[in-house]
Order: sequence, then C-alpha cells, then structure tokens
Amino acid sequence: MNKPSDTIHTMMDYVRQLKRHTQSRRALHIRLSFLERHMREPFYRREVASALRPLVTGKGAKLFALPNADCIIVTHEATLDDIAPSVADIRKKLRDSETLAQMDPVVGISDRFIEWWDLETDYADFAAYTEQLAEQLLVEIQPKSKQRKPQNSTKGKTKATAKHPHHPEEAERRLDAFILASVMRKLPNADVSTALKEQRVMAVVGSDQPTPVLVHKYIDPFILTSKLTAINVTHHDRWLEGYLSEELALKLLELKPDLKNASSMASCIRLTCAVIVSDVFDRFDAAFAKAEKNAIVIEFSLVDILAHPRAYAAAYRKIESRGYKISLADVEPESLLWLDYEKLHATFIKLHKPDSVTPDWLSHDLEQDLIARISQIGRARIILAGCETDLDIRLGQQLGITLFQGTYLD
Repeated sequence: MNKPSDTIHTMMDYVRQLKRHTQSRRALHIRLSFLERHMREPFYRREVASALRPLVTGKGAKLFALPNADCIIVTHEATLDDIAPSVADIRKKLRDSETLAQMDPVVGISDRFIEWWDLETDYADFAAYTEQLAEQLLVEIQPKSKQRKPQNSTKGKTKATAKHPHHPEEAERRLDAFILASVMRKLPNADVSTALKEQRVMAVVGSDQPTPVLVHKYIDPFILTSKLTAINVTHHDRWLEGYLSEELALKLLELKPDLKNASSMASCIRLTCAVIVSDVFDRFDAAFAKAEKNAIVIEFSLVDILAHPRAYAAAYRKIESRGYKISLADVEPESLLWLDYEKLHATFIKLHKPDSVTPDWLSHDLEQDLIARISQIGRARIILAGCETDLDIRLGQQLGITLFQGTYLD
C-alpha cells in the first residue's frame, strides 16, 4: 500500500506535467476536511470516490485521495455539464452534513467545499495552490517526533490557537501567494458588503478624550479573505496586497458607501491611480455635489504612487479639479524625512506604525529629526495608523502627532 506521502508526491509530479497539457481540462479540490469531523470517515471518502468514478472511467479523469480526507480530481475533455451529475451525487451522498446543507453551491464557482479551476486559463493558480497544499499535508503527516516543537509558550492562548492547525480553515496565517490566488479567483463574483467596515481617525491631545475628525470606510481584507477562503489570515503583506488593491477599490465603489456623514467629519476611502482614471470612478463622482466632494478624502498607497507616477499625475489632475482631498498611506516614519509631500499634493500623510511595539528602531537622532519634520509639515496633517495599544498612542505623542487610527481607538 502506498504511503500518504507517495500519493502527494505523485499528485505534484502529475500537476507539473500538466503545464503543457491544459487544453479542455478542469480541476476540483473536494474538501471533506471542511465538513464536520465525522464526514471524514472512510465511509464518506468511499462515497465521494464512487460519485467521481464516472469521470475517471468515462472522461479519463485522474483522482488523488489525500491524507486529510480531501481529494483532487483533474478531468480531461469534460464540460461543466459532464461534471455536474457527479458533483450532485457527492452532495446527495453527503446529505448528513449540516454544514453542506447550509451552502448554496453553483457548478463551476468555487466555495468552501469545492475549489474549481479551468486549467486552460488558471493552470498557474492551480499549480501554486497544490504546491502549497502539498507542503502543508506533508508537514501534517510527518511523525510527531520529527516535527519541530514551537518555541513560544502557549500560555494564555485558546485551544484553537495553541494547537497545530490540522485543516486550512483552522489556521492563522500570513497572506501568501496560495491564499492570494484563491481570493483573486473568487473576488470578481463575490458579495463583499459584509466586509465593508469603518474606522475613525481620532484627535488625541494630552489626556483629553479622543475626538473623531475623519471616518475611514474600507473593505476589510482580513474579513474578506476569511469569507472567501475559510483561512484566518492574521498578518498581511502590503506587497502582496498590492495585487488585491485594484479589485478592492472597484468593489468599494460598486458598494456606493455612504460618505455623507451627519456630523461635520470628512470621509476617507482608499482607491488606486488606475481606478481614479476609469469610468467606474466617473459614475461614483457623479453622485456628489461639489460641496460634498470637499468633505471626501481619497487615500492612495505611497507604494502605488511610486510604482505608477504617471498614472498618479493623471489621477491627481482629475480629482483636484473636482474638489477632493488626498491622503498618502503606507508611509514609513523614516520615509517622512525625504518625502516631498507638496509635490504629491497631500492633505494628510498616514504613517505606517512599525511592527515592533518597543521602538528599538527609534534612535535619539531619528526621533529629533521626525519631531522637526512633523512640526514643519503640520501636526494636524500627520496620522499614525495601526495603533493597537496605549504605547502606540504615547509613541505618536512623543513625536508630536495628534491624529491616530487603529483598533485601540475603535
């Protein structure tokens, strides 16, 4: 009998060979591991295999049974209509699953139970997905004696976070190419309204009570990623998120968030250079009077601006003539010393708080330079974002900052 690791390696060899033979092929990842624990028993695995047998015998499909009860199947010259009966049979055989009963599946559209790929167009995504999946499975089946023990104590953690994750949906992970590919594939058809959130920028002066001055409305990438992939991403990567930013900006405009606050506070939304010069933005813009636009701040990532300077110049010309204000985000504190904010026409500059809670990065000379620079730009224009603790607020105040944003102030 083949070892589970043999099956995984055989699957990856097959996937690599598919690179030149993707025509008329589709792939499915059927995730019994997403369902209730009892649904992973051998009986249900055999039921799934039985439902897929017509594709194997009649359509030349290749089936790989994975050690976590999932399976990967790659079909050859099979249409969605050819595959639909087998998928329907799987759902019928798994009717004991309450989780599955609550889902509203569509053939060909990925959900938490079945991932779909058209390999003619999505082979690269599929290859990256299976590579990551294989690595994870090989770690899970490795004998415990050979696994590295975690260095950090689990004291104070819940069981869910302390144990080694056995299934993708239980994991807490950093955004990676595997997760990003899955999100990007599902995002165009996704309802993102439940991920629409708002966070207030607060003025904190001395020991006075925080005062709201700006409302930032955005699609929360943490919530969205969890919704689309069932993976709990707790650490994002701004470089990978750049690939998401275009789609998120379009989705945000499609939602038409209410930017007309009852109070005198301004509203802020993050867009991209490319979206600003598109017809989608023109339709968004048409909904506001000139006076209303004066109370809307459009936020750009500095990474987007530096990567697309000509697109930013065109975007600025467009929004400046219509009365919007501009905020620059993702600015590292050190970057503030050389940033020519006047040429970038920024009303606000949003500093990215360094990950380290203890400001080891902040030498005395750098601190003095930042204090002078913030005073020169204007304290009412600098926002320290990502504030999670009282220490973050105190660090900002130490530098002369009075505007703050983050979960600590929510």
